[in-house]
Amino acid sequence: MDRRHIFVFLCLALIVVFACKTETGGGGGGGGDDPGVDDDICGGANKGCVQGSIVDESGVGITNGATVTLEGALIATANTQGWYTAAGIEEGQRVLCFAADGKVEKCREVTVVGKATTPLTPTVLADRGDPIPVEDSQTGGSAEDANTGARLDFDPGELCDSSGSSVSGTINCYFTPIDVSVVDLPDEAPDSYLALRSDGSTTGTTVSQALMEIYCDQSGVELAVCNGKTVTVRIPFYGATDECAAAPTPVAGWRFDDETARWNEYADQFELTCGGTPPDAAGANQYYQGEVDHISWISAGDFEQSSCLTGNVSGQPEGISGKLTTVGCYGTGWRNEGQINDSGAFCVAAPAGYDYTCRCGNDTQWIAVADYLSGTASSERVSFPVDSCPATGCLSIGDFVFDTPLLTTTLTWGADPRDIDSHTRSQNIHVFYNDQGSLATAPYVSLDTDDRFSYGPEITTVMPAVFDGTYCFYVVKFAGDGLISQESTDLAGNPKRASVSVLGAGIGKSYEIPSDNPNGYEYWRVYTVDFEDGLIVSDSYTEYNDLVSTEPEDCNW
Repeated sequence: MDRRHIFVFLCLALIVVFACKTETGGGGGGGGDDPGVDDDICGGANKGCVQGSIVDESGVGITNGATVTLEGALIATANTQGWYTAAGIEEGQRVLCFAADGKVEKCREVTVVGKATTPLTPTVLADRGDPIPVEDSQTGGSAEDANTGARLDFDPGELCDSSGSSVSGTINCYFTPIDVSVVDLPDEAPDSYLALRSDGSTTGTTVSQALMEIYCDQSGVELAVCNGKTVTVRIPFYGATDECAAAPTPVAGWRFDDETARWNEYADQFELTCGGTPPDAAGANQYYQGEVDHISWISAGDFEQSSCLTGNVSGQPEGISGKLTTVGCYGTGWRNEGQINDSGAFCVAAPAGYDYTCRCGNDTQWIAVADYLSGTASSERVSFPVDSCPATGCLSIGDFVFDTPLLTTTLTWGADPRDIDSHTRSQNIHVFYNDQGSLATAPYVSLDTDDRFSYGPEITTVMPAVFDGTYCFYVVKFAGDGLISQESTDLAGNPKRASVSVLGAGIGKSYEIPSDNPNGYEYWRVYTVDFEDGLIVSDSYTEYNDLVSTEPEDCNW
């Protein structure tokens, strides 16, 4: 429909049918302005608390005293099950870093709310690789893992200890490469791929082609690249030989900044070598190589302007305790996350035009795979403010809804007319292609998608929180040569007329549009129904299934 507002693709909102138990407290919202909350509950009126768990790659809590730091200062030590709590954190955007012996440190940006506890999804720490010794490091040297192709090369005076002095004697280096070729980027990878270009001002999302953490130490003391120096790194490229041959080169090199939880671009690019042997095989020789001034998380990858994914979270999954507080979205080579606000809304940055999968979770777990939303991010670029969502330009991807719907209405049609539309009205609302409503916030009525390129389904869902009143559903022809009532064909070439199915408590109806239409009417009136106190009013469902000349106003034809 060329004359409609900007095209927005909406994923089908996932409806999980079960009873919902409401939890109080917790979450990324609340506190702050509530006069009933003690100012000192988290250490002051403008200070908040966080809680969560630190786990290994199998999801088991880390037992050896994992730590949480803020700006280098210890704020919590996890118990023997990996759980931690921390208080007295200034509200706003904060970067927390999580570490444990033998694990790769991870730093995450979180939103801390004053006078409230923010539950964080489990923080997964990867196992650090085996130590690879380098003797006589004062003369320079190389550390290489033959099974992955990971490698570090340095000249004399390029690696320093914590005092800034060049190292000498034997050192150990550890490589932890991550396979970013898979669609679901592993949880042990960094949680943010927001990126800052080398010009210092352009921000977006980096999409990793190769990713690795490098760590070197001497007698347990962490080493770093000396000030003003660079070292050469090789990051394994996972994938088959033909995938390596098709991968981009050169690409930008990136380092993860633990202070900002952002990726910073190197001025020099990384070159790809495809030698025919993928990682995790002896003699592996597929890798990106480049110069870096920092050894920690290093990535070779593309840069994309960010688009914005937004939606809402409503209800409580069955068997899950604790409020859902975080939405994480990911695709091949990237992931970002955002926290849910008081109204249940979220926004997450995604590389423009890339496929995404989004999930929501609390401090115990991410919710099951069946409750994910997926699709393709808009190609529209938006600028993310430092501590909030963009004012405009976000793509609504649907809602995570963990409530039982009151009523669902499904519309399908044939090839001509090529575009007909679902409309739901009451005295105060009109849900249709130009205002698709919401399941998690008012009006609690939502049209899942405006289908302009196939023949449905378009699904309209009504939730128990819907406002009391009379609602009506009807269908309107928008585009096409034929009458709305005529028979056409479906995508498989079978005969097809416009059809509607209605399901709800005590309601199970199916309708086919009447074929008799001597006046050429383009409005199909289907039904009216009354809602009151979250229920369908008994005997209020009235079916029409006829063609009329005008749209209703306030459900009065």
